[in-house]
Amino acid sequence: MPADSPGPTPAPSQPASPQVEPYLAKDEDDSITDDSDLPVEAKLVNNKWVYGVRKPTQRGFTIRWYPEQHFLPLELETPHFASLRSAVAADDP
Repeated sequence: MPADSPGPTPAPSQPASPQVEPYLAKDEDDSITDDSDLPVEAKLVNNKWVYGVRKPTQRGFTIRWYPEQHFLPLELETPHFASLRSAVAADDP
């Protein structure tokens, strides 16, 4: 092939497939969060907070419990997490 030839023509570009965005909910503090990873419950176990996240199963849903270290410190300071902790404190006699 001569040096001044344009070379092979590139293949026509394929149209980009549309990206599907996950459902994002606005939390009470207007930050956008992935709703499926937000805990729905909190409880104290050995004086440490654990948070229950609803996860799908073949038969419906289950609650998986995660220690507070599973979440970012900024997440733990949000009104959502604070409301879960205060609900536990309100139930405690």
